[in-house]
Amino acid sequence: MTFLKPNGIISFDQFEGEDLFIAQREGAANCMTTFKLKPNNKFKERSVCFGVSETRGSYKILNDTIFFSESAPRGDEEYYKFAILQKSKFRDEIALFRYRNRSDTIGHELWIMKNDL
Repeated sequence: MTFLKPNGIISFDQFEGEDLFIAQREGAANCMTTFKLKPNNKFKERSVCFGVSETRGSYKILNDTIFFSESAPRGDEEYYKFAILQKSKFRDEIALFRYRNRSDTIGHELWIMKNDL
């Protein structure tokens, strides 16, 4: 059954509303992070890497910044505080950079797949 329906018999994602924004990135060992913004100011991040983890919360957009709140962190990690759209370090396009706090100067880059904001 896993071959026929790898995401399960019921797709619960359809009950959460359409995706306004999708960004993702494949890392080492085919690990994949997918980040989605929903129309009800909710976000969901799914990370698949030797197991599956999800982080959910709410977001607020002010000017060019997306702020995250009420997130349920995965494991012991604190979730990102905000994100900004800026030029990718690796591609000739705009990417989503998420930052843990204001002193984070590197950020975590995700590549934009859909942007209907």
